Parts: sequence; C-alpha cells; structure tokens
Amino acid sequence: MSTKKWLALAVICIGIGLLGTSIYGVQFGDDREAYSKRWDFKNDELQNVIMDANFSADIEFVVSPDSNGYIEVDGKWDPVVIQSFEQATLSGGTFKLAQTQRERIQFFTLYWSDRDSKITVALPEGHQLNEVKLDSSSSDWKLAGLHANLLELNNTSGSIRLENISAPRIDLELTSGDIKASTIDGDMTVNQSSGSFTADQLEGNVNSKITSGDVEITQLNGAANIRFTSGSVHIEQTHSAPVDVSGQSGDVFIQAAPDFEGIYDARATSGDVNVPESTMNSKEVIKARTTSGSIRITK
Repeated sequence: MSTKKWLALAVICIGIGLLGTSIYGVQFGDDREAYSKRWDFKNDELQNVIMDANFSADIEFVVSPDSNGYIEVDGKWDPVVIQSFEQATLSGGTFKLAQTQRERIQFFTLYWSDRDSKITVALPEGHQLNEVKLDSSSSDWKLAGLHANLLELNNTSGSIRLENISAPRIDLELTSGDIKASTIDGDMTVNQSSGSFTADQLEGNVNSKITSGDVEITQLNGAANIRFTSGSVHIEQTHSAPVDVSGQSGDVFIQAAPDFEGIYDARATSGDVNVPESTMNSKEVIKARTTSGSIRITK
C-alpha cells in the first residue's frame, strides 16, 4: 500500500475516533469519583430493592445494630452512577435506583475491578426482604448475606458472585460472563450464553441452560436439570435426587449420592459411557445425554 493510501486510512481512523468521542463522550483514564450516601428507614419499612444501573460493587446484607435499618453506598463511582444515587428513592417499601444516562466509554483505565465500591443493606434481625432485582448491561456483582423471597439478577456482560444467599427463588440471567455461588439455600434458574457456572453447597433444585461454557456443581442437595450446547458438566450429589443432563458437545461427570438407589440412564452418540449398575430400588433417575463426548457416573 502506498504512503498516500496509508495517510488517507489514518485520517479516516482519526475522524471516526473524533466522531465517537463527540457522540459517546469517550474519556481516557479513571474518571470515577469518591462518593457516599445513606438512606435510613424504620423497622420493616424496606421490602424490595430494585436497581437498574451499570456499576460494579460488593453488595452486602447485614444485621442492623438496632431495630431500624439503612442502605449505604460508599466508594468510587462513575459520575452517571452518582447521579442515579442522588435520584434514588425509598418509598412504599421499595428502594429504587435507575440510571437514566449512558456511561462514557473509557480507555486505558488503571483499575481492574470495583471492589473499592460497596453497597451495604442493614436490616433488623430476622427481617426478610420480599424482592431484590438488579439489572445491568455491564457490571460485576458480589452479593452476600441476603435473605429474601426472590433474587433476580439480569446482566449482559460481567460476573456474578453469590455467597450465603437464602431465597426460595433465585433467577440469574447473564449473556457473557462467569457465575460463582456458594452456600445457597433456594432453587436456582440460570441462563447463560457464554461463560461458566460454578456452585458449591447448594440446598435446592438447579436448572441451568448454557450455550457455551462449563457447569460445576458440588455438594448438591436437590435435583438438577442441565442443558448445554458445548462445554463440560460436573455434578456431585450429597443426597439422592433426580439429575437430567443433556448436551451436544462435551463431557459429563456425575457423582451420585451414597443413598441413591434409582436408575442410571446414560447415552452418548460418540464417546465412552461408564455407569454403575442400576439397583432400581427407587424411581429416581440420573439421566445423561451427549452427542459428542464421554459420560461417567460414579457412586
């Protein structure tokens, strides 16, 4: 390519960059600002937490030191997130936060996570929330200590980490990213396009659907229904329960609970299958299907 053509291409690229800067507000570096705010409420006034914004933070649910409660945000935040905090409301039993402005695209940021950003929800002892719902297009979340009737997380890109969560219904939707959960009491429904799903010490049923990625569930006390296109599945039971795993390309490993006395039903179109002999003393079934891959079930 001639020098003139290279120069013309460079001018075009610069023009596109300047146009993007003017349209999207591109900035370089860490533009976050230190900010804190607290909302106080009485006794069981708070029932629901609804947030729709792009931020990464540790969200911790703790026991309040008295009969009242509070929500506190502290750390470094993007200016548009700070604006959403300023406009957040707590009324009718619901704390609601909504980000109305788009974030500026940033390059050459020197921070890799927002673990210096924290949201604390302090509740009177014994108080259980009704609903906690978080929506985002790009966020990394870590939730710990939650007791609620419903936990619903919807994220396009990022990561989700759950620790010590108690909720009869837990719905997780993540287009691209990893999910890690530990010490969970409740039924989980997980939908992912790409990434991984890892869970440990799960008391409840789990339904997982992933297009591309690995699923690993250990110390499971509940039923499992797993659907995958490509990846691997690893499940370890602590108590007998039905398991149904089906995928196209990948290996499946299932460690049946010591008290499982049902039926093993495994089939692979292309791959090795290794399962124990079915005792058939119960109607529970551990079922595994894969088009290409190996299946191994142990007890």
